[in-house]
Amino acid sequence: MFHNVVYCGLISHSILDDQVVEGKHKPIVSKALFLKVHGIQEAKNHKSKHNKANENLPLKVFTTCAACESPLTYLAKKKNIYYYKCKTVGCSCNKNANDLHGKFTDILNLHQIDEKLIAPLKTQLKYTF
Repeated sequence: MFHNVVYCGLISHSILDDQVVEGKHKPIVSKALFLKVHGIQEAKNHKSKHNKANENLPLKVFTTCAACESPLTYLAKKKNIYYYKCKTVGCSCNKNANDLHGKFTDILNLHQIDEKLIAPLKTQLKYTF
């Protein structure tokens, strides 16, 4: 209710170039209360910014839980060690970030192209594309 200016007697719309104008309708809450609550909500939003991109956790959302197949999104940092955790209630899957990164690197290393095959591959790619 306190996210929409209509409730305090104002109107804002893209047709009005997103300007806020006085409406002809009766407000449900006073402007003072609306602005007070909106200010509190803005303050809360600024205090609890969520950093989705964390360079210490590049596999966040990319990897899934082995038990419930939910993305590993929640992180925990204990003793300066990062962990990937499953966000499913009751699932106790958590993985040490360093261990998971090492295993992922090992998998990537299996898919490297042999040096002697790079030149022929480039030639073939030129013909194909």
